[in-house]
Amino acid sequence: MSKFIKCMDKANSYNLKNKLLFRQLYICIFLISFSASATKISDVSSKYCNAKEGSYLAKKLIGGKKSGLHYKGKKNTHSIVSTNLYRTGQKGSMWLATAIDKKNYIIFDLEKNYPSLSYIKIWNWNNPKSINRGVKNIDIYVSSVKLPFGDKKWELCSQSTLSKAPGKNYVPFGNKIIINKNNVRYVLLHIKSTYGMKPAGLSEVAFFPGLK
Repeated sequence: MSKFIKCMDKANSYNLKNKLLFRQLYICIFLISFSASATKISDVSSKYCNAKEGSYLAKKLIGGKKSGLHYKGKKNTHSIVSTNLYRTGQKGSMWLATAIDKKNYIIFDLEKNYPSLSYIKIWNWNNPKSINRGVKNIDIYVSSVKLPFGDKKWELCSQSTLSKAPGKNYVPFGNKIIINKNNVRYVLLHIKSTYGMKPAGLSEVAFFPGLK
């Protein structure tokens, strides 16, 4: 009888170790998956395609920390400095359309085709003196090949309403827009309206791949 009990104890111990092993393995897989889906695409170029740019360049939307994102290390915040301030030496950190623009669109090139684009994050115009320049309604299109604006081959994947930015340096904000499209290289943002002021402006745009 004692031998039987010892055998049962060994079996239970073995099963417990297996359960712990599988649990650790599951946690590792989950963490790897989460990390992969939350890694921002870093090689991105952008072009404001409808009019001549001034000092508020479209490339400032993808500059990361250099363009005001995560202000002084605080996640999901953004600088309130929209253009260059020569007195303080602070560099501008936002994009603004030109006053004559009637179409308001930006095309982003992710530099290569991604098997899956999971989501986009957009930080709205954050200058407190002109906060209503922020984009309200926006259409988002994707493509695997380079296309001109208006081409019917662009695939519409989102018609979204962005929240207004806080107009403060230290307050986290941002709009996460689910895309979940396959084979994506080009992303087109077509701005439909603002919160009342023109021209339209944005602070930052970031792109996150899926797991495929």
